[in-house]
Amino acid sequence: YGDKHLDVSHTLFNIGMLMNEQREPERAIKCLSKALHTTKGILGDEHIDVADTIAQLGVAFNLKGEYDEAIEHYETALQSRKQIVGEDNLESASIMHDLGDVYCKLGQWGKAEQCYRESLKIRNMKFAASIDISSTLFGLGY
Repeated sequence: YGDKHLDVSHTLFNIGMLMNEQREPERAIKCLSKALHTTKGILGDEHIDVADTIAQLGVAFNLKGEYDEAIEHYETALQSRKQIVGEDNLESASIMHDLGDVYCKLGQWGKAEQCYRESLKIRNMKFAASIDISSTLFGLGY
């Protein structure tokens, strides 16, 4: 199978996530872009692995300071997740929170608040008290 195998794609995805954690967005983008290409080729556009890879690309562009690209990737990932698993899932809440962070960096307070509130709504539905809810409340200024 070579580099067109799903296991290779998953490994590239994991390396891309690691690069994001290590604050190396250019390396993350390279790995995640390859993973996205292969995953789409094997599983098609409407698969959760594709949405998750797009979201991680959003993280990388956010880290790199390319906020328009980050927004585009986060919104695409959210739209895909809504079609695949519905609106009210924790990963979507996390992506919405990250999108709010980008809008904060851009000084777009209204959009940031809207994203944080949507994230909070989902998180409150899933669990009453946790660190994720606290971080969203922090973003809202509570």
